[in-house]
Amino acid sequence: MAPPRKNNKNKKANSSASIAPAKKTARASGAGAAGRSWVNILVKVLFTGLILGLFVLAYLDAWVMERFEGRKWQVPAMVYARPLILYEGLVIDMQTVVDELHAAGYQSGDTARAGAYRRNGSKLEIHRRGFDFHNGFSPARRIQLQFKGGRLRRLADPTGASSVRLEPVQIGTLHPRLHEARQLVSIEQVPQGLIDALLSTEDRDFYAHLGVSPKAIARAMRKNMHEGRVVQGGSTITQQLVKNFFLTGERSYGRKALEAVIAVLLELRTEKDDILEAYINEVFIAQDGSRAIHGFGLASAYLFSRPLRELDPHESALLVAMMKGPSYYNPLRHPERALERRNLVLAMMAEQGHLSQQQLASYSQKPLGVERRRRQKYHYSAYLDLVREQLRRDYSDDALSTQGLRIHTYLDPQWQWRAQKQLIDGIQRLSKRYGKKAEGVQGAAVVVDHSSGDVIAVAGGTDVYHGAYNRALNARRPIGSLVKPAIYLTAFEKGYTLQTPISDEPLMVTYDNKKWQPQNFDRRSHTLADITGDQADQSVLEIPLYQALARSYNLAAVRLGTDVGIRAVTDTLRRLGFEGRIPYLPAMLLGAVEMRPLDVAQIYATIANRGFYAPLQAIRNVTDDAGQELLRYPLKMEQRIALGPVHMLDYSLQAVMHEGTGRSVARQFASNHRIAGKTGTSDDQRDSWFAGYDNGKTTAVWLGFDDNRPLPFTAAGGALPVWASVMRSHRGVVGAGPVPEGINYLWVDQRSGALSRETCDGAIYLPFMEGTEPTEEAPCYKENTILHWFKTWFQ
Repeated sequence: MAPPRKNNKNKKANSSASIAPAKKTARASGAGAAGRSWVNILVKVLFTGLILGLFVLAYLDAWVMERFEGRKWQVPAMVYARPLILYEGLVIDMQTVVDELHAAGYQSGDTARAGAYRRNGSKLEIHRRGFDFHNGFSPARRIQLQFKGGRLRRLADPTGASSVRLEPVQIGTLHPRLHEARQLVSIEQVPQGLIDALLSTEDRDFYAHLGVSPKAIARAMRKNMHEGRVVQGGSTITQQLVKNFFLTGERSYGRKALEAVIAVLLELRTEKDDILEAYINEVFIAQDGSRAIHGFGLASAYLFSRPLRELDPHESALLVAMMKGPSYYNPLRHPERALERRNLVLAMMAEQGHLSQQQLASYSQKPLGVERRRRQKYHYSAYLDLVREQLRRDYSDDALSTQGLRIHTYLDPQWQWRAQKQLIDGIQRLSKRYGKKAEGVQGAAVVVDHSSGDVIAVAGGTDVYHGAYNRALNARRPIGSLVKPAIYLTAFEKGYTLQTPISDEPLMVTYDNKKWQPQNFDRRSHTLADITGDQADQSVLEIPLYQALARSYNLAAVRLGTDVGIRAVTDTLRRLGFEGRIPYLPAMLLGAVEMRPLDVAQIYATIANRGFYAPLQAIRNVTDDAGQELLRYPLKMEQRIALGPVHMLDYSLQAVMHEGTGRSVARQFASNHRIAGKTGTSDDQRDSWFAGYDNGKTTAVWLGFDDNRPLPFTAAGGALPVWASVMRSHRGVVGAGPVPEGINYLWVDQRSGALSRETCDGAIYLPFMEGTEPTEEAPCYKENTILHWFKTWFQ
């Protein structure tokens, strides 16, 4: 019997009822598992992101600190002249000292602060700046000077020192890459006025925020909305430093966010003053031609010719004002804009309580204080070329561009200014005299302290600006008769005397199956009559050796040169210091050898230094930016010519000035001012040379056209007057100097060279090397000997 339906229905119902809850539970369980899975993923992603973020921050932090702590700016080498050493008895006048003070950026006025001087009659008070000399730091202090009769008669120093060094004039910087330049300063060297101006305008909350200032951002937004345009930014000084030092100039939200992150990291890891110091050295302030002026240190020197620490608040305010637009607010080109902006900065300083209203009114009335002419008065570009040339033997361009080296040189500002001015003035006088024939004449001059080989002045042409062609170092021209002293010196070494007779008659020289017939400048031969002025001597065809040099006779020089040998003359030029090419040709004896004015100065400096060779050098030493000496260039000296022969040559070169081709300028010098030298005119009158010296300095001068055209004047009419203008104002050591051992001065007859006496007609007093003295006696000598014997007998 089948079971009742009711029971089946109930069973089915019961089964359905038991299954339904099971499905719901499964769905709920699946959904929960999925949710947990996403949470896990999110947690993992967040955790991974956190780890990556921490890694990125750690990497960023390490990168930032490595760059910041090891920051290396492009700091060019600074080049300094020699320091002026003052002591009682020094031959110097007050104006000379004042000129050097001006060149170093000193100002006339209140001497309460360093970098100022004050004149009072014959007295001069100086508040000398401190300076890192190569042998230690010398602090700032006041000194009193008193002058009389062209000398420093009294020096009063608070330390009781007998001598005082003034800080050297900075003559320039070496920046081979011509990119950007700066002069680093420490926070201690920054005047409070600059810090106040900077924080008042750029970051009022600098010492309160952590790199990003919400308050500054909000303040900028309100200001910009009120003005309807962007007039104020919200970036802190730290953010600006990050943008300039660490990041590119890209404008994007991503870069701005990165800037903020780095700024915070920098603030967390670095002292505030370190950040401020870095900003002060990094910021771009002005443009000087192709050179970008970065940092307030160099900007102060560029605009005010003074160290940053000496600036007054209104001067600091001008530098800060220029940051907003270095070109737009350039005080040299747009003084009205710069003045308005500077006064706005001063007003903001007063608003922040850094200035009183009285100070604000006073500083706002002051001029900008930037003098274009003063900055352009002094130029040393030709000398800097020599410094650069010598430095490259020891330093790379990168080192000269980035390491902030200090190069101490031998440049003497007074000699440099004089050499450059007299070269320009001399060329202008020639242009006025000869008109178009002299239009475009150029020149060069080199001045050397021959006792040490120190180059103290270089003039490379009439164009004194950077980048101009430097003829003193780069123009290689035939030297003409400047080579003749080497011929005569060689002869003296071989036993010739000043009175040795030499013929100036025509001659023919044969070499390499060729014939060469030289000529004198005046196209004629000379006899003894040309020396004595007595026509009775016209038949005497030989003349004294030293007179042939003094009068620069070509035929006599070639005859003497072939007698002693061209190879021997070449060797003499080498020993005098010339290292360039010397053609082995007879024409070399008349100057067919090319030299630079610097090379000529080397040769004549060796002669002036009594045969002692000292290689010419411009650099004394190199220090780092803290004054620690890195490299010293010691004095090198080598005796290459014996004292006797060079003394004979010196006598002959003095005769050039008093009896020969240089006599036209001799009267411009004091009678006891010993001068010696030689003229040189090349073939076809294309080069005008003069090289000469006194007891202290040697100067070489060249004049000519760059395109090698003939000149309308000779050496005596061109280079010689320029040389005299440079040398005659020199208060050098006067007197004849010591006579070397083995040299005897004797009276001899001018015509025959025989022994004579002072009272005899035609007697001259000449030096002779021991063993070369004349033995023949002139008639007057014998007569005076007998007379002297009788006087002695009866006494």
